[in-house]
Amino acid sequence: MKLEKQQTKTVLRCGSFLMPSMAAELKQLLQEALTAKQPIEIDAEELESIDTLSIQLFISAHKSFTEEGLGFDVIKQSSTFKTNVKALGLHLFFEGVA
Repeated sequence: MKLEKQQTKTVLRCGSFLMPSMAAELKQLLQEALTAKQPIEIDAEELESIDTLSIQLFISAHKSFTEEGLGFDVIKQSSTFKTNVKALGLHLFFEGVA
């Protein structure tokens, strides 16, 4: 997991997996990105495994970014990401932010 601050946006590259033991770090990176006052892109292209807690953190972050008038997009969604959010009934939400 890696946060990249660019001129006009922040990109969070998820890497290969997100699991509960990484939740605190994920939350911290999302808060750091929000503090930068730039839109964020979540790059989920390489995700091979993602847990429900991480998905919940993304939903919460989406709300926070929206409240601040900042963009929140999930780009390059891996098939694993799509499958997991669909299993939770959240695929329409993430299709709306992709």
